[in-house]
Amino acid sequence: MVRVHVGFAQEQGLSSLSKTSSHSLFGGPHSIQAEKCRREAKLTCRTICRDYCNNTAVHGFRYFFEKGRSVQERTFWVFGVFLCFTVSLYLISKVWTKWETCPVIVTFADQPTPVWSVPFPAVTICPSTKTKPALFNYTLAQHHVLDNVSTEEEFWKYQALSLICIPQAMPPNYHLNATANDFLVEVAPTMEEVILECYWQHRQLNCSKHFMRTLTEEGVCFTFNGLSPHEIYTNETQESLRGPSEFPSSGWSVDGGYDDGDATIKRYYPRRQQFVGADTGFRVILQSADADMDYVCKGCEQGFRVYLHSPAHAPSWTRHYSALPLNTSMYLLASPALMTTTDGLKDYSPERRSCYFPTERKLRYYRYYSMESCIYECFTNMTQRRCGCAPIGLPIPPGVPMCSIFSQCNLKTYVELLDEAEKVPFDGPIPQECHCLPSCKTLHYHGEATSFDFPWNMERIARRMPSTPQGLSRSQLNVYFDTLQFVTSQRRELYGHTDFLANTGGLLGLFTGFSVISLVELFYYVSLRLWCDVKRRAEERRRRDGN
Repeated sequence: MVRVHVGFAQEQGLSSLSKTSSHSLFGGPHSIQAEKCRREAKLTCRTICRDYCNNTAVHGFRYFFEKGRSVQERTFWVFGVFLCFTVSLYLISKVWTKWETCPVIVTFADQPTPVWSVPFPAVTICPSTKTKPALFNYTLAQHHVLDNVSTEEEFWKYQALSLICIPQAMPPNYHLNATANDFLVEVAPTMEEVILECYWQHRQLNCSKHFMRTLTEEGVCFTFNGLSPHEIYTNETQESLRGPSEFPSSGWSVDGGYDDGDATIKRYYPRRQQFVGADTGFRVILQSADADMDYVCKGCEQGFRVYLHSPAHAPSWTRHYSALPLNTSMYLLASPALMTTTDGLKDYSPERRSCYFPTERKLRYYRYYSMESCIYECFTNMTQRRCGCAPIGLPIPPGVPMCSIFSQCNLKTYVELLDEAEKVPFDGPIPQECHCLPSCKTLHYHGEATSFDFPWNMERIARRMPSTPQGLSRSQLNVYFDTLQFVTSQRRELYGHTDFLANTGGLLGLFTGFSVISLVELFYYVSLRLWCDVKRRAEERRRRDGN
């Protein structure tokens, strides 16, 4: 009995010693508890990973932890899944790059556009005759300047006309004040002397009430169906350039087009052609006095230049023009070219969609934005800074002198501007305001000309009409549409958010079987299921400890 008690005491001592040693080794009961928690957490994570791989719809994952699989098989599937994910991510990056760099595609609109939904083009006619010799003889003045016998007044007038002519006896750079505009108008042929008759849709018009005089780099021109200059230019330009408000727009705007639903509008302006064909378009008969022809100012080109442009924009010498010789009849087929942009591109930056919406870019001198107007304004600002003047025909700020577009300074500046026009954004000496992108809605007109002789005097003789004064040359111009509908171009999203998501999901599904449900499943396993398993194991541990 004594031995038994002694043995029992020894056992108790050893047990106590073992516990003491264990506590000393692991830092007490708290360290043991922490170690258990870590082991349970690892076990829980391993279990969740195994369950996810065995149950997920993503291809190949179930072979990672499948029982009975060798190390070689598992390695093969790990490499295969990694390769598929790598290829799919690479292709997704290519789709992203294309979406980021080229999000816009230009296509044809779904429906054709009726021709009466766009205005008839503004027709600007510029005579080659810039001055009547009875008022000022430019050829004689140039001879006097070359011979150094011109008076001060004659030299000033010669300078003024050299703004629109090609001079041979001028200094490389010279400036004139705004009074030169008044002189150009004073010596130029009047509207009544140039425009003999005009017709619109079979109806003869009072030409003086339907044409307006405009001052361009060609000098004095006459425009039909254009907006008043005060609707084209802002108050930042010279008053002589804006002119009176003779032809205000009515029932039409650049952005919204014609307001056909407003019954209160009695007259729409600019005009639009309701029918097609040369007989229902615009026709004008022009004339020029043989005695007024000047072969020094514009060389051998005698007749008229015809510009087709949007009524809301001014004509410019950079646009294509059609030459109408004297004693010639020309039929000019006008083809509208309309470019629109879908509202879905408004969320993109102007640089990505390559155009400006109306509210995104305002110009100083023009009321309506266009790429051409932006370039003209930039050219004006650059020549004003570099040359101390502004070219005639372009918007000129008040108090800024005018100079010829053919001056050395202007030509050099314009060449530099054209060289930099394709650089976005502009760098070097070109200012940032030259960041000229197209407007998101643009309307241009292309002209296709057909010409033949116009023996107007023979017709008058054959019809026994009264004879006309000798020494006159006449020309006839017909501008018209030939189709009731035309195809509109449209900017739209090449890859929208939905398209990008569909491409991404398609690539992931093709290579890995991954989908949105797979993403939800992954989130479930690493969040809700993990938390529930940890909570369940903690409750089981508490129940064991309580027992």
